[in-house]
Amino acid sequence: MGRRMRPQNDEFFTLFSEAGSNLVESVSILMEFVAAPSAGPLPRIACVLHRSGIAVRAHSWCPVGACGLVRESSGRLPAPVITLTRTLFVRIWSYVSRMTENTPETAGQTGVTDQTSADTTSTPGGSDANTRWVAPPWEPPLAGTEVGHLLGALDRQRATLRWKADGLDAAGLNTRIGASALTIGGLLKHLAVVEDEKFTVWLSGAPLGEPWVSLGGPPEGDDADEWVFGSAADDSPEDLYALYDGAVQRSHQRLAAALADGGLGQPAHIQFGDLGHLSLRRLLFDLLEEYGRHTGHADLLREAVDGRVGEDPPMDWRPWPEQTG
Repeated sequence: MGRRMRPQNDEFFTLFSEAGSNLVESVSILMEFVAAPSAGPLPRIACVLHRSGIAVRAHSWCPVGACGLVRESSGRLPAPVITLTRTLFVRIWSYVSRMTENTPETAGQTGVTDQTSADTTSTPGGSDANTRWVAPPWEPPLAGTEVGHLLGALDRQRATLRWKADGLDAAGLNTRIGASALTIGGLLKHLAVVEDEKFTVWLSGAPLGEPWVSLGGPPEGDDADEWVFGSAADDSPEDLYALYDGAVQRSHQRLAAALADGGLGQPAHIQFGDLGHLSLRRLLFDLLEEYGRHTGHADLLREAVDGRVGEDPPMDWRPWPEQTG
């Protein structure tokens, strides 16, 4: 895929100013709606933003920062302007959504915005004129519980990494950048080990178990990463995807069982010397940090393989079998 040339300073200034003017106009439209609620302002805002080179999916109006609703189409705008536009559009949507949900016409409705079309269905990650937007499975809650936010953030990281790794052959999974030994295939296998280890050895003290016993690893100590990344180079794409997907499914099951027995403050089996046991909360934050680091690695590796970039998967993409349908 071709790369967009970085604009010169004068071009950047012109494009940024143009985007800024259109954002101001978007806010003005929003203020009209606040003063006199009427027809939804989002399509009008979308048209304004489109003039700056931002394409908005015509079939749905939803929070764009997470699901990738706003996408660059014309290639005219540099990344900072795209980010600024996306951020403001998310805030506009959030504010309008809250106002709309509090109006008499929508009070008490949980899924259908037009009661005359109550038989219409919503699809995950999309909507139509008669239905509310339905989040894709990896979308964190907008205002949920501590558990909901933590698990939502974790699943979003898992989904992003899995999408970055998706659909590659052995050569793609083994691509390296520079002097680094990291590969996408190695990251899949490493994170599969981490998933299983966190919710067995760390959480309950249970052994790592299958499929790792049959695979002959990983060894104890500092040799574990060398085994993981070295052996991943010899694994087929099908085996690596199955290994990671299976580990995530096992984590979902084990974590659900742990949360049913106690909250995030319950002590995990593992302890750090005299400092005491980690809580389940700390264990999950450690896993989230692990994903934050390696998802960034996967971003760079996948772009080097075939140019794939972006924050979120397509809205109809599903990372795990349990999330289909």
